[in-house]
Amino acid sequence: MLSVVRLLSLLIGWRLRSFVRQGPLRRCPAVVMLGGGVMTNGTALSGTSGGDRLERTLELVRQGLAERIVFTGRAIPLRSDLSEVTHELESLRFKGFVDELRPARNTHEEAVLVSRVARERGWEEALLVTNPSHTRRATATFRRAGLNVVPCPSRESRYNLDRGSCKDLKRAVLDLLHEEIGWWVYRLRGWL
Repeated sequence: MLSVVRLLSLLIGWRLRSFVRQGPLRRCPAVVMLGGGVMTNGTALSGTSGGDRLERTLELVRQGLAERIVFTGRAIPLRSDLSEVTHELESLRFKGFVDELRPARNTHEEAVLVSRVARERGWEEALLVTNPSHTRRATATFRRAGLNVVPCPSRESRYNLDRGSCKDLKRAVLDLLHEEIGWWVYRLRGWL
C-alpha cells in the first residue's frame, strides 16, 4: 500500500509534469534564459534552479542551436562552482554574444523586454530556457507578447518529477501552487 507521502508525491509529480513543454529543437538566433535563482554574490551553483538553467543554456549554444544568449535579469555569474561553465560564459561575453536585459519583476515583463529586443534585431523566434514546470506559462506568455519561442526546459535538480519521489516535497508543492495560481492570474490580466 502506498504511503500518504508517496501518493502525494506521485500526484504532485504528475501535475507538475503536465506543465512541461518541450519544442522540437531547431536553430534560432538566440537562446533566452529566464532570470532568478542566482545567489546574491552573483553565482549560479550547481543543484540550483539558476545553475540548471545556465547549464542547459550553454548546452544549447554548444550544440550550435544559437549563437547569442539573452539573460533576463541578473543571471551572469562572476564566480561559480561551475568553473568550466563560468569560463565558457565569460568567453562568450568577451566575444559579444551575451545580452543581459534589465531585471524584470515577472515572466510577463521578461517576455515584453525580450520581444522588444527580438523585433529590433529581426528575430522571429528564440529558444527559451526555464524550469520544467514553468515552461507552459512562460511559453504562452512569450507568444502572447509577440515572440515565438521553442521551450527548452532545464534539468530539475530540486526534486524528481519522474519517479514520484521528491527530495523536497515542500519545494514541489510550492512550485505547483506558484504555477497554478500564476496561470490564472496571467489569464485574468490578458498576459496569456
